[in-house]
Amino acid sequence: MLDDYYLAVHVSCLRSLPIGPQLDGFTDHLAADGFSANSVRASVRAAILYWMWCRKQGRPWRVHESAVAYRTSLAPRVRRRRAAFVGGHERFVRFVVGDSTVEPITEPTLVLEFGRWMLDVRGTTLSTVAVYRPFAVRFVEKLGEDPRRYGAGAIREFVMQLAAKHGIAHAKTVAGAVRMFLAFLASTGRVDAMLSHAVPTIAEWKKSGIPRHIPPQQVELLLAACAGESQMDRRDRAILLLLARLAMRAGDVSGLRRADIDWAEGRIRVSGKSRREVWLPLPQDVGDALAAYLLHARPAIDTPQVFVTTRAPMGPISRWIVSQVVSRALRRSGVDAPSHGAHLLRHTAAVAMLKQGANLVQIGSVLRHKSIETTAHYAKVDADSLAEVALPWPRIPSVSEPEPPPAPPLRVDDVRRIAQPWPEVTAC
Repeated sequence: MLDDYYLAVHVSCLRSLPIGPQLDGFTDHLAADGFSANSVRASVRAAILYWMWCRKQGRPWRVHESAVAYRTSLAPRVRRRRAAFVGGHERFVRFVVGDSTVEPITEPTLVLEFGRWMLDVRGTTLSTVAVYRPFAVRFVEKLGEDPRRYGAGAIREFVMQLAAKHGIAHAKTVAGAVRMFLAFLASTGRVDAMLSHAVPTIAEWKKSGIPRHIPPQQVELLLAACAGESQMDRRDRAILLLLARLAMRAGDVSGLRRADIDWAEGRIRVSGKSRREVWLPLPQDVGDALAAYLLHARPAIDTPQVFVTTRAPMGPISRWIVSQVVSRALRRSGVDAPSHGAHLLRHTAAVAMLKQGANLVQIGSVLRHKSIETTAHYAKVDADSLAEVALPWPRIPSVSEPEPPPAPPLRVDDVRRIAQPWPEVTAC
C-alpha cells in the first residue's frame, strides 16, 4: 500500500486523486513482482504524470492507445535515459486493464479466429502467432472484414506495398503471414483455396551464404565470461551451454520447463517448431550448470519455465532475452563474431559436429531438421572435404610464359606410316 512508501501527508494527497483508488493496489502489485522501493515510487510518479497528461490532452487514461501516445510525446533523451521511469505508466495501464470500467481493445473477429486456428489446428508456437497477427490485422484493415470481396490483385498489391519498405527477410515474413491467413480462410470455407497463389514469391538465392559460426576456442571464452556466482552469471552460463552443446534455438531455451529435464535418465525434452518433441542427451557440464542455477540462483517464483528474469518484473524470459545473453557474453569476452544472436551458437555446434566426423543425418537429428537439404547447408563449411571432391581448375598460361612452338605440318608419308591397314573381308 501507499503507506509503506510515503508519509501520511503524502498518502492522503495521493488517495485524493481520481486515480488514487488504483494506486494502493498498484504498489502492492509492483512489490509482488519484485520491484524495489525506489522503483515503486518511480512507477507511481510516472503514473501520476501520465494521468495529468491525459487530462490536459482530453484523452481517456484507461486505454493502451493513450499510453503509447504519451510515450511518443516524451523527448527521446527521456525515453533513452529513464527507461525504467517511463515504463511506469505502461505498467499502471496494464494493471488497471482488468477493471470493468476499462475501455476494451479488441481485434477483428477474423484475426481472433485466425490466432486460435494457428494454435489449435496448425500447431504453431505462440511466438509465430505473435509475429503473424499484426500483419493479419493490417490485412483486414486494408481489404475489409468480408473475405468474399478479396481479390488477387488487391492481395498482391498489399503484399508488395509492405515488402517494398523493408529487406528480404521482412518481405518473406509478410508473404508467409498473408499466405497463412488465406489458408485459414480457405480451411473455414470463406475463400477459394487457390487464392493463396496470388501472394507473390519473394526472390532469394536459397542457402547462398555460409553458416555464421565461431571456433570452439571462442565458445570457451564466452563460457568463461559467465563464470561468476551471481544470479545472472549462473543463468547465462546455463543458457550458453544449452545453445552451444545441444544446438537449441532461442525459443527452445525460453520455453524450457522444469518438467522437461529428466535427471534420472540424463536427458532433456525439446519442443521445437510445430511442437515436435524430441529427447536429447544431457551432457554433464550442461546438467551441472542447470542444477547450479536451479538450486542457488533461480528466484522463487511460481512458473513452470526454467529460466526467469533477474530484474523486476519477475517472470519467464523471452527468446529476445536469450539472444541478449549471447550478445552480452560476446561483449564481455571480446570475441569478434559475425553475428550476435542465439543462432550463432546453433551454427557453431553444427559445424563442430561436422568437423568431428558426424554425418549430415546425425547432425540433422540433433538440430531437428525436417529435411536433409536443410542440414546440407553446413557441408559448405567443411573446406577440407570439399577440396577432395573438387575437380582441378584448368591451367591458363600467364602472359609472361612463352607460347610453345607450333607443331610441324603433317606430311603424307607420315600419315601412311601411322595408318593401320584396312581389314580384309571374305565373301560369304
